[in-house]
Amino acid sequence: MLRRPGFPATAFATIVAVLTAIGVSAPASAIVPVTPDPTLWQVDGRVRTIVQTDTAIYIGGLFTRLLGPSGQVVSRRNLAALDATTGLPLPLAPNPDKAVWELALSPDDTTLYVGGDFSVFGGLSRRRVASVDLASGQVRSWNPSASGQVSALYATTTSVYLGGSFLTVGGLPRTRLAKVSAATGALDPAWTPTADATVNDIEIPPSGTRVLVGGAFGSVSGSPGISQRALASLDPQTGALQPWAVHPSFQIFDLLADGTQVFGVGGGSGGHAVAFDGATGQQQWLGFADGDTVSVALVNGTVYVGGHFSKWEGAPASHAVALDRLTGQRRPWPITVNSNLGIFAVSGHGGDLVVGGDFTRVNRIVRNHLARFREILDTVPPSAPGQPVATAVDARHVSLSWARATDNAATSLVYSVYRNGGATPIGTVQSAATTVTFLDAAVSPDTDYDYTIVANDGVQDGPPSLASTTVHTPPAPVVAPTAISMLDQNTNGRVDRIHVVFSAPVTCSAPCLTPWVLTDLPVGTVLSDVELSGSDVWLNLTEGWGPRSTAVGAATVALTASTNGVLSSLLDPVGFAATSPSDDMAPVPIDLASTNEGLFDNIMEPGDTFTVTFSEPIDPTSIIAANVKQLDPSGPGNDGMIIVGLSDGPIDLGSDLYVLPDGGTIVYQDSTLTLLDGGTKIRSTIAGACTGTACLAPGPGELGMVTFRPEPFLRDLAGNHATGSHSEVEGVF
Repeated sequence: MLRRPGFPATAFATIVAVLTAIGVSAPASAIVPVTPDPTLWQVDGRVRTIVQTDTAIYIGGLFTRLLGPSGQVVSRRNLAALDATTGLPLPLAPNPDKAVWELALSPDDTTLYVGGDFSVFGGLSRRRVASVDLASGQVRSWNPSASGQVSALYATTTSVYLGGSFLTVGGLPRTRLAKVSAATGALDPAWTPTADATVNDIEIPPSGTRVLVGGAFGSVSGSPGISQRALASLDPQTGALQPWAVHPSFQIFDLLADGTQVFGVGGGSGGHAVAFDGATGQQQWLGFADGDTVSVALVNGTVYVGGHFSKWEGAPASHAVALDRLTGQRRPWPITVNSNLGIFAVSGHGGDLVVGGDFTRVNRIVRNHLARFREILDTVPPSAPGQPVATAVDARHVSLSWARATDNAATSLVYSVYRNGGATPIGTVQSAATTVTFLDAAVSPDTDYDYTIVANDGVQDGPPSLASTTVHTPPAPVVAPTAISMLDQNTNGRVDRIHVVFSAPVTCSAPCLTPWVLTDLPVGTVLSDVELSGSDVWLNLTEGWGPRSTAVGAATVALTASTNGVLSSLLDPVGFAATSPSDDMAPVPIDLASTNEGLFDNIMEPGDTFTVTFSEPIDPTSIIAANVKQLDPSGPGNDGMIIVGLSDGPIDLGSDLYVLPDGGTIVYQDSTLTLLDGGTKIRSTIAGACTGTACLAPGPGELGMVTFRPEPFLRDLAGNHATGSHSEVEGVF
């Protein structure tokens, strides 16, 4: 886990290269080399957490010695510091008696906060959390004292936020979350949120306006059901829940926030990496692995994910991948890491990426549990970009294109766009293309504009380009729709909303029903009311009663132009012809079916099938796994079944009679997934030999209420990720 990205906040407002508001220039998107630094000392056991400063690397985990590159050995137990320049050990040696799970630095890098399982730290009694003054190396008197493991820490100038599995802090009730004074360790009495399961990480974005917590929980501060599952946003002062649009269906292990985005990694059926809009919590992209992803770092615009996986979206990946921060697409970074579990921690600082875990070799080079990848120091700025060519697309948009700048190190540069000689850039675009493009969507009609461009290589700005020739925008045009989409807001497999986005703000007097013409909607679907907000119009529908489907089909939307209907800001009537909306409806499960092709009913055997029908066809490229495992949870409770690539976690089988031994498993690794009926059905077929612990002790099974949730990596042909759930009485196999 890590705390702060190693470069300034950036201004990527969307996952496209059209950006209209920025803070500071973003760093270039370079990839760190694949050869590890030979000078960095290593350790003799698992590294769980890493933080870095300009002068030091701090590591925590479960180890007893530091190992030099020439065979040197220095005693260090569970916590150590290395010189960031030389890679040599630093004197810090509090030697906690048990594992360290989390490290955090004060904003000024003078204090190191440590969380874990220990009770003795620096020879002093410190229960699960402690701090060290880094100038002197002395353990501070700061002593909050937690009753259980501390696995999450975040420090501000005045406060330290704690998360984990504890139930008290300082002898007072605090259920897995707490806030204490950075100076004294005293509890903040006003900050009392709770979580119903372990908190794995805490992150505060640079704005300081929210505290993001990730973990295995479903409810926070008594929120209903799983409404705050895996990721919640809390007020830094009061602890009250804040709006956050999307809560992952999988446990979050690590979070990282920068100026505009939040990145998370976690588990589920396999592992996942996800990016959110930092202001709203809307999901921007989602990636899928065949094992847990446990740590995430950001180095010069590239997202690095480490964990326990061997495949990323179906392609080989050895415990680590590099991803494009804006799209989530995998970037070339051919690294191999040995051991079963591989990586537990990744940390970025400046141009350095440090990884830690169980491994002993990186790219076949001996690196015991710790490795660093370093970018070459770049002192040469990029050249001036080519003179931009400006073209008025319409009254409110100017497109720009220019020849790329050159640089001695970075292949992908960040370009700042300046309008009419202004001192502040109007936007940025990151690109490695020979010709770079940008769309200025904040111009006024009937106005003159010119532009200059400055390139940044992640270290420094280059000289400005020549100014473009002046371009004149035309008068304001007639307002028209730019996007029309059909939605299933309540994820029950029926259209319930249509979203129309116009090229400019519009108005309409309530109820605004008559101008709209909707055709070929599902039987019984009717327009019930209309909402308007700026250029967005929402057509709210009363759901029909026909077969459940989230396919757009032949549906169309039209708007009749009328002085009593929808009007532009200039009060001109707005209308458009019948248009087929885009598909923004996620596929949801609508039926479950199971067959017995073996010898015994309700016992998983080769040939047996489990089929899920979805509300629309599934994209075949999103089906990338297949093994099936039935499991009996330790203690009471229904048995579950995981179908990797199809189910989101265990399917509740509605019975405790499928696997008899407590904690037992029945596993068929060679099972298959097949698309049927035009892609609306996915069938899991049991195949191969059983490799579980309870292969010889299956239960008789029985009819029960089976509840299924789909793997969120599944998507329809429009790219919408599967969601929702479906329950019905079924005897599985």
